[in-house]
Amino acid sequence: MKTLKEYVWDWDGVGLGQQALFTLTSYETELIDGGSVLEHMQETSTVAAYVIAMATALYCVSRLSKRSSIVRILRVSSCRIVEISEAITSVTGRRAVLLGSKSSNKGLPVQTLRLEIYRLEEVMLYDLIRAIDQEADIEILSVTSLYGESGSR
Repeated sequence: MKTLKEYVWDWDGVGLGQQALFTLTSYETELIDGGSVLEHMQETSTVAAYVIAMATALYCVSRLSKRSSIVRILRVSSCRIVEISEAITSVTGRRAVLLGSKSSNKGLPVQTLRLEIYRLEEVMLYDLIRAIDQEADIEILSVTSLYGESGSR
């Protein structure tokens, strides 16, 4: 009888099909006295289920490690960035990073800040910024769009 490790390392589709065919044809006589074919088929399908579960878990871990579903990047450009930054700090307890400044069409200096936020904070911070400055340019980006598909910094 093979162990789980032997099934995983030696697995190929042809071998599994041949084993299933062998199981069905060689144990016909034992169907009458206790159903050992059924037990053998359960063991074989259990190995396949473990392999599928392991592949699914690895896929989910790789997707979650990118943090794209949980964390977002908030980027705000405004003439009133100091007030916005203070309001964000008082609400979230985190300080936003000032990225730089440029001149607007009206000659006023427009500054940009960036902050990592959680998905549940998006609406609250969007409304807070709009209450301070109606003309602020607000972008909410996923981590993958900013850092690439790897999601690392």
